[in-house]
Amino acid sequence: MARETIGMENDYELARALLEKGHVAQARTVLEQILNVDPTHLNATFGMGVCEHRSGQYVKAERLLRDVVKRAPRQYKAAYYLGLTLEGQGRTEEAVVALRHALRVKPNFSEAMAKLRQLQSKSGPAPHVALGDKLDGPEGTPLAPPFEGTSPSGALLFEGKRSSKTFAVPIVLLSLLVVFWLIVSFLLRNPRPLFVGVILAAATFALVVLLANSTRLRIYERRVEYQTGMLLRKVRSIWLYEVLDCEYSRGLWLLLVNSGKVTVKSQQNNNFHLVGFGDADFMRKLWDELRDSVLVERRSMKKWWI
Repeated sequence: MARETIGMENDYELARALLEKGHVAQARTVLEQILNVDPTHLNATFGMGVCEHRSGQYVKAERLLRDVVKRAPRQYKAAYYLGLTLEGQGRTEEAVVALRHALRVKPNFSEAMAKLRQLQSKSGPAPHVALGDKLDGPEGTPLAPPFEGTSPSGALLFEGKRSSKTFAVPIVLLSLLVVFWLIVSFLLRNPRPLFVGVILAAATFALVVLLANSTRLRIYERRVEYQTGMLLRKVRSIWLYEVLDCEYSRGLWLLLVNSGKVTVKSQQNNNFHLVGFGDADFMRKLWDELRDSVLVERRSMKKWWI
């Protein structure tokens, strides 16, 4: 078995060398021999996908390359060739998703960045990249969901609503209102003012709860969506590559209720103030994750629209 494995690896190196020299038909023959012995051979599957792509057999290439990306999500070259294959079928949006996946794994992948520019300008073919070293295998966590049916925003990572206790102004007013009507009721020795105070306090509390339930945050892999308003809903959205900076802060009230605020600053000065979507530890982790994701997206998407 060991000799057979060594033999297949030597055959793969031969196929890779042939493919690098442009001898697609000869490389295909060698790769087919490997896959006849071991249909799950990851490197051979990748090489065969590249052969099919360069031969214009895009449907076959897509099937093979999707299999590689599914089993080895961190293999950026397989995602890159999948993007080229999808583009060859006229499926530009899906091609962009695949190329972005490659860039999330390797943000400085110049060929993928160049291809993204070309998809926008519709100019020129994408450069071929060398197969390079053998693929590492299936280890690794996917950085994006399967490409079928995937939106450019990526997978939904978090969805939550704002905690009602973080609305400082209504809660303070509610407390003052209750104290005021308690004092009036005591001074007048009349329960009616107290009853009115209870009604107003209940209405204020209901308003706070409605505000909390209508303030929602959705974080996708490449986009943040922020919804506010009760009767008039307002949904704001920002792509991570548009973010200039993220700040974490805790005012006096947020210290008292053990929460925090993340301010997302954008290029258009359209800042998001994400307040009270969890306790202080959660909000700080949210800030860390957003900051790191923004760095990756800005590196991978920098100036691609020019």
